[in-house]
Amino acid sequence: MVEEIASEAIAANCLNLATVVERIIEGYVPLDDRRSQNLLICSFQDMVNEFIKNGNGDIRSFLDWWDEKGYNTPVAGVADRQSLSILTIHKAKGLEFKVVLIPFAGAKEVKVDEVKWFRMPALEGFDPAIVPPYIPVNCSKSLEGTPFVDKYERLRSEVIMDELNVFYVALTRAIDRLYIGLASTRNQSVADIVREAIQLCTAEFISTRRQYDENFVSFPPFIDSVMKIGTEGTARADSKSESTALTPAGAEEMPVYWSSDRDDLWEGTRVDDISRYDFMSPRRRGIVIHDLMARLHSLDDIDAVFTKMVREGSIPSHEVANVRETLDHLLNDQRVRRWFENTGRVLIERPVMIDGQEHRPDRVVWTSDGHIDIIDYKTGKENSTRYRRQVRRYMDHFAGMGHRNIRGYILYLDTSEITEC
Repeated sequence: MVEEIASEAIAANCLNLATVVERIIEGYVPLDDRRSQNLLICSFQDMVNEFIKNGNGDIRSFLDWWDEKGYNTPVAGVADRQSLSILTIHKAKGLEFKVVLIPFAGAKEVKVDEVKWFRMPALEGFDPAIVPPYIPVNCSKSLEGTPFVDKYERLRSEVIMDELNVFYVALTRAIDRLYIGLASTRNQSVADIVREAIQLCTAEFISTRRQYDENFVSFPPFIDSVMKIGTEGTARADSKSESTALTPAGAEEMPVYWSSDRDDLWEGTRVDDISRYDFMSPRRRGIVIHDLMARLHSLDDIDAVFTKMVREGSIPSHEVANVRETLDHLLNDQRVRRWFENTGRVLIERPVMIDGQEHRPDRVVWTSDGHIDIIDYKTGKENSTRYRRQVRRYMDHFAGMGHRNIRGYILYLDTSEITEC
């Protein structure tokens, strides 16, 4: 299916990100999905339009952005009784919910792995003058049994306290119900610390703490790895919902996503498209063939150049076969073919300064037989004298630069005639 989509995208007259996305939705997303997932499709289209608005409208840039972070973009839903809000603990800070579920709570490993500057202790047998006052130390378990173990343990305690504070934020978001699933990890985590704390909260320990705070209660035992605290009941409904200016008066089901994919939408929108409708005129055909030849670096570029020129409207789709026939006729001449096959260096319409004026030879080729061929494309009535004089000026210029074995040619695109200068 990917190959089919790529082929259709290349064949589109206007190949851009918005067109490709619209074509994929129209042709490959089933009608039922366009009805049930309309909200998500519209949200995706909003992301595409926002990406284009930022100046990156090509497909490859969008795919790179999508693989890097676009796929993780959240989609805002409708807040109602049936909706479920999924948030990180940091995002939930300052909010409250009637029911909160914390799966894999405390799964983060308590790990200290950073570089700190510690004061050097006195080292027996070393002159204090040569011992630096501070050294950078990578704080990890490897410091156990070293003079820095106390500093490491203090730093580790600070990390644990920071993680427990985050854990506390998660626990205090609930109003009526709180469900916690303590994570099970290989290394010590916040969940392990919480389990140890629960085991310490015995009736004897609580009795020693009540002299400071009467709200201390002991935890009930785990039954089948589940602990229940408090009385299970039904979450309370809001007694009164506050309405604001943004509160909708009602809601309607979104209709099916509708798409109108038109290949001819951009027809005639360019200034230079006016002459395109008279494509059969010799002058217009000559300009198109000239443009086509100027875009070819080698024979391998033919299909890609044709596709691009059709897409941008330079070649009408109904004239592709005729233009291709003209190009093939030109390239069947071995003298022309050698300028596009097995070549060395190629210069296409590269500006050169001759007698203080800028000129652009259509094509300069370092051929496989050791020559430098300078070619100018011409259309319309032949004017050998003036055209030859122009090409010979190019040849003299290249000879003055130290090049040898220079040949000059005029290729008449209308008649396929080649004149050697």
